[in-house]
Amino acid sequence: MNKIMFFDIDGTLIPEKKGAKVPESTITALEKAKKAGNLLFVNTGRPDVNVNEDITSLGFNGFVYGCGTMVVCDGK
Repeated sequence: MNKIMFFDIDGTLIPEKKGAKVPESTITALEKAKKAGNLLFVNTGRPDVNVNEDITSLGFNGFVYGCGTMVVCDGK
């Protein structure tokens, strides 16, 4: 059965140290989960303008921004 997986940014996708990037091991795990047919979403308290390309370029199916105030699924 395929799953829908939600990930936070701070302390989950990106370590909580200043200037940290998404670890290669995290990118590999996300790619593996997506290839297995799972849907991947970011769920963050950040507004969309505060989510940088390091995150948006990872191939997520959608984003829940601003604690649910904005939802984007497959670019819509």
